[in-house]
This record gives sequence, structure tokens and C-alpha cells, in this order.
Amino acid sequence: MPEQGHLFDAIYILHRLGMDAALPMGGTEPLDAGSILAFLTATDYPVAPYEMDAALLASSAYVYEYRRSNDNSTDAPWDWPKTERDIEILNAQADKVMDAIMGG
Repeated sequence: MPEQGHLFDAIYILHRLGMDAALPMGGTEPLDAGSILAFLTATDYPVAPYEMDAALLASSAYVYEYRRSNDNSTDAPWDWPKTERDIEILNAQADKVMDAIMGG
């Protein structure tokens, strides 16, 4: 069994089942413990309880961020909220870089 803290089994669960579950009428929801347990039972793949908890938490966080973004690209959750002036500065910096790349 891998050393605790590496979460290899949680990553394996998410890799095999995906980060979320599709809803019949569209949309998405976090994975539930029942579907994970069914997969683990069917594959005879034992995991530690903390690994399953980590997979459930990761799935919930993924779905929360997906819904928060409303299908749009957004800032990372740890990034500062940008004002109009911040956006102007960032755009000016991006324009300078693009000019330099294009030889201008």
C-alpha cells in the first residue's frame, strides 16, 4: 500500500470514474460514495477510507468550481479579485509581450 499522504488510490478512482457524474437531464454532480464503492467492489480494488474521502472531496471541489465558473474561464480561486484597472494593466503587459514576440 502506498505511503499515506500520496493519495495514489484517490487519483486512480478519479482517473477511472472521472471527476463528476453526469445528470440525466444535463449538468453534473459530484461522485457519490455508492458509485465509488460499486466500482471498488466490482474491480476488487481495496482502498483506505482516507483515499475514498479524498476522491469524494476532489469531486465535490471540481463540481463546485465548474458551477462557479458557469462554463467560462475564470481566475483561480486563490487569485485576487481584479478591478478594471488591474485588467487594463494586465492587458497592456500582454500587448507588450505580443509586440515583442512579433518583432515590434
